[in-house]
Formats: sequence, structure tokens, C-alpha cells
Amino acid sequence: HRLRDDLRISVSTFHMRSERDGLPSNTFFDFIHQAPDVDLLQPDPDGTPYIFQPDEQGIRANPLYQIATFENIQKRLRTMASVTMRYHPQPWMSLDLNASYDRSDRENRSFRPKGAKTPEHPDGGPGTASRSSGSTDGFNASAGLTVNRNFGRLQTRTSVRGLLEREDFSSFSASGQDLAVGGVDELPAVKVPSISSSSRSIRSTGYFLNTDLTFDDRYIVNALVRRDGSSLFGPRERWHTYYRVSGAYRMAQEPWWSIDQISELKLRYSRGTAGGRPNFADRFETFSLQTGGGLTLSTLGNQYLKPEKTTEQEFGVDV
Repeated sequence: HRLRDDLRISVSTFHMRSERDGLPSNTFFDFIHQAPDVDLLQPDPDGTPYIFQPDEQGIRANPLYQIATFENIQKRLRTMASVTMRYHPQPWMSLDLNASYDRSDRENRSFRPKGAKTPEHPDGGPGTASRSSGSTDGFNASAGLTVNRNFGRLQTRTSVRGLLEREDFSSFSASGQDLAVGGVDELPAVKVPSISSSSRSIRSTGYFLNTDLTFDDRYIVNALVRRDGSSLFGPRERWHTYYRVSGAYRMAQEPWWSIDQISELKLRYSRGTAGGRPNFADRFETFSLQTGGGLTLSTLGNQYLKPEKTTEQEFGVDV
């Protein structure tokens, strides 16, 4: 929406909610391995609408039986919003702001009742149940100032920008087998439970300055300096600096150029650095829980963990 000639704001939102009943694994594989003359729709002696094994010589169970006795509900919720503002206080100056939010919620529930047959337990299994949930919150924001000025035959463009990233993630899951009673899909009915949870929080901030210089439409220079900080790096290595510098010479634009068949001949060179962020758990000291409650060291951790840095150079001739 254009509020004034020099000010424009845009806003976007998105919301989604879904629920899906997932299929057991290998459902379609089981279908194509059924004999063409077997009746998959006949009832099973245990009272299930579909027989577990319709072919005495078959190697795959009836997928209709698996679908009828297995429940797998997957729920998803997604909310996204963003706002962008662009302001031109002067014809040669522009200011832009951007902020976005993204939240994702997930919930899964599965249940196979006690006594239901499976390929591992053709006479009736102990039953299984599981629950899991998780959420991810993400927030990104940036602000930038761009200035375009000409000084005679020198054209300049300078940009300054700051970046902010925030992400929070959490998950919880509980599952188990050997249900105490049949037909109850609640976790308290599980005799052998397994519970796990995880969470992580990532914070990143960055700043960069970029300048483009063009003189007489023939000599081109670009320089960029960027300063990045991230919680993924070690406590003693939070901030790192990267750069890029490049230059080009458009020889065919010189007054003395006499080869009419070649309208452009540009010599160029660039050199820059970049960094890759480590995984969330790489800098932490971690332990594994042993049977009986003992702990063993799994990862030593690194307070001086740095990003993976690369340096690239490029030479080229454009004709």
C-alpha cells in the first residue's frame, strides 16, 4: 500500500491447518505383491473386517487389514506473517525495513491395539502407542540504507544493512509397546514406555557495508565487508568478519578501441570469503545415559568452535 509518494508498506499473512490419517509403511508394496485371484475383502477370524493373510502361500499381509487396525493421525498448524516498508526521503536515498514471523506446530498420534496381527506377530501382537508434538518459532528482521550519488563521471552506490535471526525449537515424544489392555490408545496403558524431548534456541546477528564504484562507465570496483555473530559458534568465537572485493575493466569502451566486430571486452577479477555455520550440538559437551543411570562422555565440546571458512578467487574475460 502506498501511503505517500515516498512511502510504501506491504503486509502479508498466511494460516494453515491440516489433519491427515497416514497409511502404514509399505502399503502399496503389499498391494502389488498380492496374488490376483485372492479375496482381500473377506473378514478375518478375529473379527476384523478384512482377513490378515488371504493367501496361504503369500509372503505379504493384506494391506487392508493393516489399514483397519493401525491409526496414524498427523496434525499440522502453520502461521506466517511479514511486513515490509520502503521509504525514499530523497531521490538518491532509500530506507527499507522488513520483519517476518513463522510458526509451525506439529502433533502425531499412532495406535495399534493389543492383539492386532502384524508380519512380526501373525497370531496377534502386544500393541503399540505413541504421541509426539513439536513447535518451531522463527523471527527474521532486517534494515537497510542505500545511497546513490554521482560525482561527475564517478557513479557510486553504497548500502548498509543489519540482519537479525531468531529460532526456537522444541519437541516431545512418548511411545511404547505391550499394552496392558486392548482397545485403549492412551499412553498410561503402555507397559514399556520410551520418552524423549529436545529443544534448541539459535540467535544470529549480522551487519554489512557494500560499495559499488563505476568511473567513466569503464572502471568498476565493488567492495563488501560483513560482520556475523551466531550462537552456533563457540563462546570465545562469537563474531567473524568476511569480505569481498572485485574489479573490472571494460576495455572495449576506450576511445582508442578500433575492433568494430567486438563491442564488449571486459577483464574482471574478484576475491571473497564465506563461512558455513556448524550444527547446533557441535559446540556442546554431551553425555550418554547408560543402563542403570550412569553417564559417559559422548562429545568433548569446543569453546573455540569457528565457522568453516572458504576463500575464492575468480579471473575472467567477457567478450
